[in-house]
Amino acid sequence: MFAKLLKFFISRPKSTFFGTLFICLFLSFFAFKLSVDASAESLLLEDDADLKTFREISKHYKSDNFLLLAFKPYDEKPFSNENLAKLKKLHEELEKAPLVERVFSIINAPLLQSSQNTDLKELLKNIPNIESLDINRTKAQNEILNSPFYKNNIISKDGKVTGLIIYLKPDTVYNNLIEKRDLATDEKEKDQIRLAIKEHQDKQKVITKQSLDTIKSIVRNYEKNKDTLYLGGVSMIADDMIAYIKSDLVLYGVSLVFLLGFALYYFFRSWRFVFLPLFICFISLSAASGVFALLNFQITVISSNYVALVLIITLSVVVHLITHFIESTQNHPKAKVERIVLETLLAKANPSLYAIVTTMIGFFSLILSNIEPIIKLGIMMSIGIGLALIFSYLFLASILVLLKPKNYHKKEFKFNLLAFCAKTALNPKKRRMIYGISVLAIILALIGISKLRVENSFVNYFKDGSEIKKGLLVIDKNLGGTLPLEVIIRFPNNKNDQNISDALDSFESEFENLATQETYWFDSKKTRIAKKVHEFLENKEFVGSVLSLNSLLTLGKNINDGKELDDFALAFLNENLPAKFKQDLL
Repeated sequence: MFAKLLKFFISRPKSTFFGTLFICLFLSFFAFKLSVDASAESLLLEDDADLKTFREISKHYKSDNFLLLAFKPYDEKPFSNENLAKLKKLHEELEKAPLVERVFSIINAPLLQSSQNTDLKELLKNIPNIESLDINRTKAQNEILNSPFYKNNIISKDGKVTGLIIYLKPDTVYNNLIEKRDLATDEKEKDQIRLAIKEHQDKQKVITKQSLDTIKSIVRNYEKNKDTLYLGGVSMIADDMIAYIKSDLVLYGVSLVFLLGFALYYFFRSWRFVFLPLFICFISLSAASGVFALLNFQITVISSNYVALVLIITLSVVVHLITHFIESTQNHPKAKVERIVLETLLAKANPSLYAIVTTMIGFFSLILSNIEPIIKLGIMMSIGIGLALIFSYLFLASILVLLKPKNYHKKEFKFNLLAFCAKTALNPKKRRMIYGISVLAIILALIGISKLRVENSFVNYFKDGSEIKKGLLVIDKNLGGTLPLEVIIRFPNNKNDQNISDALDSFESEFENLATQETYWFDSKKTRIAKKVHEFLENKEFVGSVLSLNSLLTLGKNINDGKELDDFALAFLNENLPAKFKQDLL
């Protein structure tokens, strides 16, 4: 059956070639719609338990999307009048950028200990900042440098680097679509919502890109003044990673063209057998990319490797077929080219099929992973190399027939590695050497395996000399880091307390309602736990800075002349803090 099918295609070379080319070009058209996704959610499955927990928590504890701009003046004195004026101007320009909701820095940081007004109640009604008239600049500098909210967040410990937190407007449309998808029970409805999510993400990427470009342009203008600025943040990392992915795709393609072209010419000494394999490789890759776009797949940091992998595997199949074709041509110089092509394709059918199918199974096993891009890479590779095998056979069945026959030559090597290995293995005198080398190789492999470590640091994704890595390191060392981690503490309901609560009269039960309000946390037991957790995290080397209820406790202690605030004083402080103050700090 397969032989008849091959004869059919070989007997109609022009129809086979143009038919296959049309299919490939048609699929390749959709490859332009294949988008790149570098968001954090691209790493997780839709039904991931941790992701669901995060989204549920985000409903109660707002988690802002922000960028962090590190500003290091050339004289390393951010509190000087000149640098404060620069910061104010930078602050105002950033606030005008698209998608920017607000900017927080030492310019508008609320100050409670630097004003001439010592009445806390009056102070809380209109909290001053460093630009207020009644502020003592020296006191303001000391307060900012020692504040539990500002130190290692908007100012470095040494006071030489200051940070501007650029809060971006929340994407409410995306959040609503995600919530709808999670609540939907019908698969058709889910598919429609997924399509709407992708369309919205594509539009949002353009808007986010424009906003980031505007912010980068502002930053570049200030870098001309000998000051050093570094921009970081999750959105910034995602944008840079998309740029790196696109750059890598081009780099892989161009590098492989030159390397493979050189290798093919070295082996075959014929330009037709340089361009033919490369043509089949790239047309197959383009067609496969079009299929991925039709399946609504997106390229991630991990799945971007499919380009190099598909090209290499496709080339290995094509080279095997061409090598056999040349050998058959040399062995049967008078045979018709159609017969040689048929014999070549049939002779290599089983080896090629077994090689591709086993590779497909290996990649397809990645669907057992719980990481979304790993699963997608497995599916993409399985589809890609499957299509590559089909297109390789169809193109070779037609092109080799259409090409005029000639005397083909391939590079003959004086040293044959396979023959050398076979002779060595069959030589009884050298078997001990083989066993010794094998044991040594196993020992070295085990030593190497023991030293393998899992790397999950965004900083180490980038080269040492890259601007993004320099910026991330500056932010990590001076401003508490770029990536936030939220720790939620839940207290179990006490059954005994519940029974007592049921027995309380209506007057007393009113106070029980406090447990559902913001004052719930303001008792000595819970604040002690908050302090322990805060200090535990703060002592970890990988943690840049920690903000929690304990930060408010420390602030209250500083305001109260070093004395701990009691539960009622803390509750009073929390209740009377202005909404803007809470928005910026809590």
